[in-house]
Amino acid sequence: MACDDDDDFIRGIFCPHVAVLCSDKAQEMCRKNNLSFSDLLNPFARLTDVNFKDTNGSTINVPNLRIMFSNMNSQPLSVTKERSRLHDSVNITTEPNNIAVKIGGREITIPENTPWFTKWRRTFLQIQNISDHEYTKHFLGCVIVISSSDEEQVSILTQKVQQSILPNQNQSPKWFHTTILRYYVVLHESLNPDLTIANKIIESLQSAYGHSSCHLLRLNSCKYPKTESTEGIWDSMNNSFNLNDSIDSQDQSGEFENNLNSDDSSLIHPLSPQEYNKSLNDESKTHTQKIYGAYLDENDHNNIRDLTKHFVSRSLIPYIESQIQSLNESVTNKKGVSRSLLSATKRWFSTNKPTAAAVPATVIYTNDSPELQTRRLADLYMILGAWSLAFPLYQTAKRDFSADNAWMLYSGAIEMAAICALMCPSVCDNRKAIEYANESVLTYLNTCRVPQFATRATILFCELLVRREMYGEAAKMFIQMTNEDSDLRSALLLEQAAYAFLKSQKPPMLRKYAFHMVLAGHRYSKAAQRKQSLSCYQQAYQVFEDTHWILAEDHIQTAIGRQATFLKHMKQASEAYSKLLARASSQPQEQQSTILRDYLNIKLEYAAEKNDSSVIDLALPLIDQKKIKILLNADSIITKELSFDDDLLDTRWHKMEEDLITEARGIPPLIFKPTLAFYGSNDTIRQLLYVDELVQVQMTLSNPLNISLCIENLSLTYSFDKELQLVEPQVLDELLLAPSSTTQVILGLKTKSTGILTITGVQFSLLIPSIMNDDIVKRVINGWQRFEMLSPIQFNVQPQTSLMKVDFIGNQINTLIGEMNIIRLTLENVGIVPLHKIYVSTSIEDSFFSESNHSCKNKKIRSLLLQIPPNSKKSVEFCFNSPDTEKFNLDLLFYYESQIETKKQEYKLCRASWFMTAKPCVRLSASALLANQNSETLNLKTIVHNLYKGNEVEQVKLKQVFLYSPEWTLSKKVYPQGSIKDLDQQQSCHLFLQACRTNKSGISKINFDNEQFPQNDMCEKFVSITKSLSKEIKMPKFDRHKVQTEVLKCIDLVLAILWQVIIKDHSNQLRIICGIHRVSLTKLNLSVAWPEVGCLDASKNIAKPIGRLKIFGPDRNIHPYDGTPLPNDLTGLLESPMNRLLNIAFSHPSTVLHSFIDKKICIVPVLIIIKNSVEHKIEVKIDANTASCSKSDIDDEHFCWIGVNNPKPFLLPVSATHAIRLYAAVASQGCFKMTSKLDILARPYPPAQHAFLSQIVSSSSLLVIKDPKSEVTS
Repeated sequence: MACDDDDDFIRGIFCPHVAVLCSDKAQEMCRKNNLSFSDLLNPFARLTDVNFKDTNGSTINVPNLRIMFSNMNSQPLSVTKERSRLHDSVNITTEPNNIAVKIGGREITIPENTPWFTKWRRTFLQIQNISDHEYTKHFLGCVIVISSSDEEQVSILTQKVQQSILPNQNQSPKWFHTTILRYYVVLHESLNPDLTIANKIIESLQSAYGHSSCHLLRLNSCKYPKTESTEGIWDSMNNSFNLNDSIDSQDQSGEFENNLNSDDSSLIHPLSPQEYNKSLNDESKTHTQKIYGAYLDENDHNNIRDLTKHFVSRSLIPYIESQIQSLNESVTNKKGVSRSLLSATKRWFSTNKPTAAAVPATVIYTNDSPELQTRRLADLYMILGAWSLAFPLYQTAKRDFSADNAWMLYSGAIEMAAICALMCPSVCDNRKAIEYANESVLTYLNTCRVPQFATRATILFCELLVRREMYGEAAKMFIQMTNEDSDLRSALLLEQAAYAFLKSQKPPMLRKYAFHMVLAGHRYSKAAQRKQSLSCYQQAYQVFEDTHWILAEDHIQTAIGRQATFLKHMKQASEAYSKLLARASSQPQEQQSTILRDYLNIKLEYAAEKNDSSVIDLALPLIDQKKIKILLNADSIITKELSFDDDLLDTRWHKMEEDLITEARGIPPLIFKPTLAFYGSNDTIRQLLYVDELVQVQMTLSNPLNISLCIENLSLTYSFDKELQLVEPQVLDELLLAPSSTTQVILGLKTKSTGILTITGVQFSLLIPSIMNDDIVKRVINGWQRFEMLSPIQFNVQPQTSLMKVDFIGNQINTLIGEMNIIRLTLENVGIVPLHKIYVSTSIEDSFFSESNHSCKNKKIRSLLLQIPPNSKKSVEFCFNSPDTEKFNLDLLFYYESQIETKKQEYKLCRASWFMTAKPCVRLSASALLANQNSETLNLKTIVHNLYKGNEVEQVKLKQVFLYSPEWTLSKKVYPQGSIKDLDQQQSCHLFLQACRTNKSGISKINFDNEQFPQNDMCEKFVSITKSLSKEIKMPKFDRHKVQTEVLKCIDLVLAILWQVIIKDHSNQLRIICGIHRVSLTKLNLSVAWPEVGCLDASKNIAKPIGRLKIFGPDRNIHPYDGTPLPNDLTGLLESPMNRLLNIAFSHPSTVLHSFIDKKICIVPVLIIIKNSVEHKIEVKIDANTASCSKSDIDDEHFCWIGVNNPKPFLLPVSATHAIRLYAAVASQGCFKMTSKLDILARPYPPAQHAFLSQIVSSSSLLVIKDPKSEVTS
């Protein structure tokens, strides 16, 4: 905002104007100082403490009176020159200082002042034409200046002045009154000591015109001109235009073509994809610095001051006083006299208000009409700063002009009345003054159609309103003066309105400030004021930044980039376009393509200015600096898809590494430091790297634009303290980033020599979008981006050591539980030294290597007895059995050492990890029983169940059964006899096997079909390792002569079933899968299953029964059945599960012979014995109608219970036994489980909110039905 004092500002505009008329010789004397006579006087024409008398004779003090001297012959400028002056006035060379302002929690930087607006305002007010509707700029008098050598010029100049008073008001100069004040000045060279002629001339003038109207002025006391200006009196002449001297004005003004309002430029929008071409020179015109007053010294300055004082006190003030008296008498004598009765009637009874469609006034006032005389008197008080005296006169004139529809005169009168009211608040309140101000501007603008006077009024009123902190009213007036007539004026006023909003703190108007700054920047751009436009947009962006107003930010950044480009500020333009391209936007593709092309061209031009156009720093594509990962020794990662996974940081790898070191060296390490997988950005020392080791960098590239980015030759940038040719970077030939996409890129490099390697960033070639889609020649720009890590990515490259590379084939990610998997591994020595001591740690114990026969202390570590020479390969097979978990990780960590001993024993690692899944397919359960108390024969009850659910697997084929034991071997007796049929989904098969005691330890097996299994050795290996995986049990040695109870109860054997399925994958390809299920039996009469039921479906959340209930509130032990408190010593007795309240036993014949040809149904009596096993009364219920699942056990559809199926519940006292007799009806031969289709329920009594729970039957009772007249098949 303007920073002048408002009193000085108004007094400088409304002040007495005096004409100057010089002879040619007098003008030559002034031109020696590069000044006209009016310019010579104006710096000294400010007087303090001047007094004048009003009409009542009262003395009124004028504290600061300024006189404006102007050349009488000066002519108004043409419209073209006026626009040129106004355009050039905005171009300033000195930038103002910036200040930080904190508003609404946001700190913004703004200029401390706006000198371009102050200069434009001063220029606008100076070049404004003198109008007939006001007299503030009319000349009160004329100073006639002659030289002491041209006495005869006095009469000639006086005659010129007299001729200019003719009543032609359309020509210049314009006089305040026909009676003109004349003042004569005789100039004399101070270096000429002869004052005879000068004194003679001045005496003759004094005798003719009086002593108060004549003065002798001695000038040019310096013999030689000054080389520099030290006083600074006329320094402002270098920054302004000499508008008072007509000759200077014509010489200094240049041609200026104003095409600002052309149709083409007004339609161009900053966000338009069309190129913005302005054929207007943005360079400000340069003015040579002149030395003003070169021949004047301090004595000459004092002489000029004496002249102005003499002129004002002895001539001007008396003349003004006489005019005040004369005008006052004229106004008083003719007060109330109207030109007509109609005019008088309007004046008193009409409330005329101007409108946009008001009819122009037809009244013409005479020069001595009371209305104009009143205006003259008010203007005299106005130019003297007597606001209180001028205000009532302006109000009177306002009413008169309004009554006569003289709207031009009316608007001028109400304008001055508003200024007087604001300058002197005692005459009128601010609200009324603001109403006057608004009415004045609107009348000028809409009714009179004179925007220059509306602009002047707006400038004056807003300055006064701002000084009174009425920022909202000031902003409103600034905005209403913006239109399409002048882009420059609208831009300046919008900018000032924005600053007014910024200063308004109640409430803060930060967004209004930013919005009007954007508007000002746009109008500056249309006015070809690039510099000011750039400043406005930059200020506005401080408010819109990070507000997520995407369209507003795009608009501003586009405008900043274009204005900076026009001004050749390539760095600012590049930064603006970088912000514009660095985020997602809703701009159309064509516009983004244009912006990207402009950005890349700016980058090329900026690089050319710096003479560095080889590789350019680009903002695209975006690199997520937080997600950059550096992988050390990338060849050591076997599974490449997990190379940069955070799983490599898991502590399980550290544990595996420590176990490998312990196994290889025999003792645990004293200080264990795990091998780093990734480069740490906070490392204070350089990371070690070895020659020929691959370092890879993973980065995330993003394309936020709606157009594709074509990138070529993508590679890492680096520095090496030796020749750069010793580094081999990996190059990605082509990468196409789709619109609004993100992709991960992995780049690497190897070194061929020792030294210090630093990775700095990434370089690439970016295709520049073409203007025409059919361009044949492809334009690219070589760009790069820096990695912004916390510390430089540096490596200390050491000589080459051992290096092993591992490849694999044959691993399936999706498996079945119990499936036998084979991974074929190739170990290659790519180093220069032989390798040995190769150990592998695995996460799955149920596994082995084909080349590993050496047992290790740690069951998870395998030793490969291999020695691999340089540049040679070894192949091994890794076999593992899929565990009974739905999801699992298969981890392999290879440990190897160099065969050449060094001072520090170095080792290297290779890692592999697969995330795998396992579906349930088969469940094996088995138990062992002694046959008829004979310790030499063992019966093995085996159940195989097909668990698979889905369309991929239809049947499970049973191929072989294995038994591994040091004391037992399988006999050939198998029931059912014959071939074992295939198991459909959810079907079971019961097998009865028999084992005989032996002294030979080994594996025995039985084939279910005649097919030979090619991987028989692998099966036996899995069976043999099951023994080592099971828990070690101290088995008592068997003595057939001394049978002990413990010996009879304990056994030691592994039973395994080999099965096969044919599965269809997603591509409908058939795949044969073989699996092996094993159970370890250590006790008789104990059923063991694998996989266990809880492992297959954890989602069922089967809650385990609890023996002791805890409720909210005080901790206390209560009875689980009736809820009564228990003593502390009895709580340990109630740990029985709720589903084991009863002991249940079945009594029936084990084998029944029945001919189904003779009788279709076989009825078998069954006795169920139930005993209460807890210290509480139990309520029991029998349910014999329980439906089994679809596709239940084999032949369950031929079995059911008959008789009393649902007996009533009964109570069972403590330790009581109850027997229930039921009958089983069987319709086919086979083996039947008696517990199927039968549910025994129980609950404590009294119920106490307990529901019936199913009871577990500890033993599986089987019934075998044989038909002697038919062949037995399963």
